Amino acid sequence: MHISELKLWNFRKYGNGSNDLDLDNPHLTVPFEKGMNILIGENDSGKTAIIDAIKLVLKTHAYEWIKVERSDFHSNTEKMRIEIYFKGI
Repeated sequence: MHISELKLWNFRKYGNGSNDLDLDNPHLTVPFEKGMNILIGENDSGKTAIIDAIKLVLKTHAYEWIKVERSDFHSNTEKMRIEIYFKGI
């Protein structure tokens, strides 16, 4: 089993500033392959946001340490969405 795709709406820097979430058009879609995947980008390009979105959904840390906070929402939005798809279940 592996993560095959991550989709983000209004999560941190990935958003359009609207609270209307078009579920057919995520603000970011990241495809993953089975095996090793590498995120490459300049500082403040959103690499950590991708990892943190996965950690939030999978609850890989204690609840007291990682939870959704106001700073996780894009701009002044009030809605966000994170979807993770798996293959090989």
